[in-house]
Amino acid sequence: LFAKIDLPQLKSHQRGFITTAFGGPGAYSGRKMRHAHAHLQLQPHHFDAVVENFYAALTDMRIPSDLRDEALGIVATTRSDVLNLDESGKPIRYQPRSLFDKIGGEPAVAAA
Repeated sequence: LFAKIDLPQLKSHQRGFITTAFGGPGAYSGRKMRHAHAHLQLQPHHFDAVVENFYAALTDMRIPSDLRDEALGIVATTRSDVLNLDESGKPIRYQPRSLFDKIGGEPAVAAA
């Protein structure tokens, strides 16, 4: 899933999102979830795997279960945007909006 992804950049984006989503200082300045993930054409099992790994990381950090559940509730609110689903849960066909998206977006530019 992350074979062609710049992992340091991904981690930075995730830290920023988590900090903001969980009420931390500052504001998330990355792209909107739907736009950032649409070109990846992710499937539900991809999202579920990331959530499972996140939960395991919180467990390893000895975060109490009630706080882990609260965190997963927040992450779950991003599911339709990350998976590019409409209000009824059906996939929205991805159509690149710009040349940047058409050439592969951030991963392609970072690899150049």
